[in-house]
Amino acid sequence: EPAKGPEPAKEPAPIEQATIEQAKAVAMKALNKGHRDVVKDAFGYVGATSFPSLPAENYADFIKYIEENL
Repeated sequence: EPAKGPEPAKEPAPIEQATIEQAKAVAMKALNKGHRDVVKDAFGYVGATSFPSLPAENYADFIKYIEENL
């Protein structure tokens, strides 16, 4: 049996995908606790001004920022 070469590199595991609904729920939770500034800063952190301008690939970062800063 011939020797096998190195195995091809595997794709990195995808970052957990979040939904717009999850992002909105976390933002509402923060707003209801009086943390409007954290939500505003989270939009700035991901380079958006509101949900319509928030790219889908940034939902998880948006959620993480809010949760870490509450």
